Amino acid sequence: FIDTGAMESPTMLVRRGFANVVLGRMEDALEDARRAEGISPEWPTAHYLQGMALIGLGMELDGHEKLRIAASLEAQRTGRN
Repeated sequence: FIDTGAMESPTMLVRRGFANVVLGRMEDALEDARRAEGISPEWPTAHYLQGMALIGLGMELDGHEKLRIAASLEAQRTGRN
């Protein structure tokens, strides 16, 4: 579905990215998360996944920043500013 080029779905990218996190393939997870963010930049889940992957790659500061951005976006979406 993802690699056919017919349509890129941020949901599918994040699901595959999460599977990559579970499998310890952080670079693949980060790539999928970045692609998902490119499609839906205001979607918190893409940022959460990036944070997880960055932390898994040893980039804690960048990972925590992405998690902070994700939490902020989620708060805005749910009206909990």
